[in-house]
Amino acid sequence: MRRPPSRERAQIVVLFALALVALMALAGAVADGGTLFIQHRTAQNAADASATAGALALGTLSLPAAGDTAVAQAICKYLLRNQFGVTPTASASYITATGSVLGSIALPSGCIAPFSATAYASSTAGVQVNVTIGPYPTYLVGIVGLKTLSAAASATAALGSNYAIYSASTDCTSKDIDWSGSSVDVTGNVHANSGVNISGGSNDIGVNAALSDGGTGCGGFSNSGTGNTCSGGPGCVDIPNGTQPRPYPYWTYDTFAEFTAANAGCQSMLGSAPYTGTYCLSGTGDVNLSTCPTSPFTLVANGKVNLSVSGCAGLSPAVGNILLASFKNNPGNTTMNVSGSSVAWNGIIYAPGGEADVSGSGGFILQGSVVADTVKLSGSNWSLSGGGGGSPVEMIN
Repeated sequence: MRRPPSRERAQIVVLFALALVALMALAGAVADGGTLFIQHRTAQNAADASATAGALALGTLSLPAAGDTAVAQAICKYLLRNQFGVTPTASASYITATGSVLGSIALPSGCIAPFSATAYASSTAGVQVNVTIGPYPTYLVGIVGLKTLSAAASATAALGSNYAIYSASTDCTSKDIDWSGSSVDVTGNVHANSGVNISGGSNDIGVNAALSDGGTGCGGFSNSGTGNTCSGGPGCVDIPNGTQPRPYPYWTYDTFAEFTAANAGCQSMLGSAPYTGTYCLSGTGDVNLSTCPTSPFTLVANGKVNLSVSGCAGLSPAVGNILLASFKNNPGNTTMNVSGSSVAWNGIIYAPGGEADVSGSGGFILQGSVVADTVKLSGSNWSLSGGGGGSPVEMIN
């Protein structure tokens, strides 16, 4: 048999070498690509778990103070539980209700104690965690110059709106929640820093209902009405001092300016009906509305809001889950006055600087929350359904 000329043999060697490099690159793409995919999934799992754990820890803290290590410890615990051969690293931040970063959370190197306390603002609504895995050495793709690879992921978790009623006053001179209504069904968590007084009758507090003094030591539950029941969760109980979570602020804004800055397309005047869209009313005078708005609808005002309507069905918010908000600062006085009949609404009624008076009659259904400095419930035969049965944490990316 005739041997091929030396030139042909050289060509075969070159072709074989090129084919071998190509095969190794292909094998490297499969091996290192598969590892990179796994590390990306691991990074995302670590980010999701750490952000969720951090937000849950945030929800157990008292009102904002100098700082706490609980959030950082929770983040590190679940970060280190999610790894595949390479220890992940992370950075973390507190966020507002609109997702803006407030400040970083101090995580120690390698998530190894000691932990440093990190201060957080009253507008803190959740936690953002950024996870990196690598750079770690490759197996085969190094032959084409890729000596290392990295995987990264991020997740943001915010405290959910799982209160039916939240009263934030710490005045202690009177009960935060004055419940004179009768045959009012409330489903969801109920919180009052300075106590609850139910003088009406035949009322029911349903799923996960819990009444708390929020650590102020001046709360308590007074039930002078007849026929009132607590059919769900732990029932009508006064949670011991300091064990009730702080407010869940994912759906709130601290100021009128903060809301308008986040919603530049607001209509600045109420005008005439039909009322639909988002309204940001900067005047300090009363806002009076007696005509049914049309979905989607959100009204935010600097003054007192008076809304009295009937026959409004299927009304839902235009911005987030805020239906009505008054930022008038007048503690102990009504800044949000809502009454209705044959009404079905979804959303939150928010009056952080004053009292929210809500009165309903036949067929008034509110699926959402009433959040205010103090709260008054009156009227009869209506219902308020909060998010008490849902998760206290919401993933927002």
